[in-house]
Formats: sequence, structure tokens, C-alpha cells
Amino acid sequence: MHVTILPNDLELQSLNWQQKLRILASLFAAIAAQVPHANRDGQTKQFLNEAIRIIDACTVNIPDSLVLELSAIQREWLAWKNLFPVEAARGFMAFHARNQSIRFLHMTEMLPEFA
Repeated sequence: MHVTILPNDLELQSLNWQQKLRILASLFAAIAAQVPHANRDGQTKQFLNEAIRIIDACTVNIPDSLVLELSAIQREWLAWKNLFPVEAARGFMAFHARNQSIRFLHMTEMLPEFA
């Protein structure tokens, strides 16, 4: 799976919160694709580190309604990163990362919420 070069901290500062969440959506889609493959664990860990770093950068100028959710997401994925790899959880982790990707797109209103 090919992922575009991720922005550094200075580049992240110039992006608005929607752009940052779109990057997270792409990153979590990549995580979902990588997790099932044990031979890609190193890259998966890198993606998890980047996701946690980018969530940190999202806490500035973001609607208050999303701050708590992002904080919970970051804590959850930090725990996954610290436990990874857990062979029995690969399928669930991939499924959850894909859902998280979709949730980030909902947050940016690129995808409508399901009624």
C-alpha cells in the first residue's frame, strides 16, 4: 500500500482541522490495510505513531464538540500501539481502523452521518 508522504509538524500547523482529519482518514485506511499482514508490522507501528502525532496537532482550532472524541480516539490507538502486534486481534483492529477512517470523514462532513 502506498501512502503519500505525511506532513511534518510545521506543515501540519498550516492546515485547517478538516484537512488534518482527512489525512487521519487516509492514514487509518492505510492502517486497516496493513494490520492483517504480519510482515508489515513495522510500517503499521509507524502509521500508528504518525496518527497519534497528527491527532495531537488537531487539538488546535477544532470545534469543541470534537475535542473529547479525538482525545478518546488518541488514547485508544495509543493503547493499541503499545499492545501491537496481537495476532488474535488483527481482524478486529483492521475493522476498527477502517471504521475510524470513515468516522474522520464524517467529522469533516465529507460523508453524511447515517440516519
